Amino acid sequence: MNLYRLSTLILTLFVCLSINAQDRHYTLFNYSPILLNPASAGAFEGTARIGGIFRDQSPTMNNLYTSPSFYIDAPLLNVRKRDWVGLGISFYSDDAGPFLSSSVFHIAGAYHLALDKKRKNVLSVGVSGGTINHRFDQDRGGEAIWGDFDSSSSSGVGSGIDGLTFENPASMLDINAGINLKAQMNKATNINIGFSINHLFKVDSTNISLFQEGTRNYRLPTLFTLHGEYNVDLNKQWIMSPAFIFQRVANQNEGAIQVLLGYRLLKREIRDNGKKGKLLKDPEAPVLRFGLGYRLADAAQVLLGYHWKDFKVGISYDYTTSGLRDANGGNGSFEVGASYIIKIFKKPEVDPVILCPKF
Repeated sequence: MNLYRLSTLILTLFVCLSINAQDRHYTLFNYSPILLNPASAGAFEGTARIGGIFRDQSPTMNNLYTSPSFYIDAPLLNVRKRDWVGLGISFYSDDAGPFLSSSVFHIAGAYHLALDKKRKNVLSVGVSGGTINHRFDQDRGGEAIWGDFDSSSSSGVGSGIDGLTFENPASMLDINAGINLKAQMNKATNINIGFSINHLFKVDSTNISLFQEGTRNYRLPTLFTLHGEYNVDLNKQWIMSPAFIFQRVANQNEGAIQVLLGYRLLKREIRDNGKKGKLLKDPEAPVLRFGLGYRLADAAQVLLGYHWKDFKVGISYDYTTSGLRDANGGNGSFEVGASYIIKIFKKPEVDPVILCPKF
């Protein structure tokens, strides 16, 4: 085995054994709402929403570690005039080096309880379920076996680099739940805060192929996620949007804070004398977004975005500040995310009114 392949395999194993500590995470976490919290399914005004994220964890290492995701959701059923039910599907894939790949497919459903007549304050509760699948590429990595890989031990690989063996492929059932609150505090301020729990139940290994041999049960460590965003209009043109995410799995914690500024591209009125007057109010004006973030004890983040009506796109770059900087030269992950809300509304049919003059 050459030095490159040996170093790549070691890094792959490091990433695999770190899954218990960090699970999946995105810098642009708000661009993947259903993966973040199943209570987000259908939590918008429109016909359908479509979006996704592409994350490249190692742009300087031949793009070996990539994580694309995709989702589509819609509000489907009105309940009690103001409440509604939303449904969505999401897909997540992760290539952990040249040998190991994982994929997650979820179906999510949520109930959205309007706390006022105008739906400015909404409490949402949701659940999602699906499968997690892992596969080892034997053509590129040789034989492999999962062995005694469990949540309490990171020594589930066999001895020797060339002789690694894994049960292939492996899959399991995954159930998640979450709650979310959106509140319009006033005309200039709104908040969004949520809490989700991933990997709720243990699955019997006699019913599904898992990560170990024999008849043992396996349970992915439960992942707790708390997330929030605060948006405030500083004036007609400037918006400030602090956001945070905190995750805990097993005995490991991970958190990130971000602060973004938005600049509305407003037009000015033209007066009779040809001079420009005050800024015109336009809630659908394009918004340029930029800001900084920090994943605690891991990476500094640079964030850029563009929002226009029902379309938004964002990019981010992580500069590694942890000990992994020696391995990647500080060049962390790159992400691009996008979403679009589709609106198909039937035009109202207005009956003609004939005015009869009175004589």
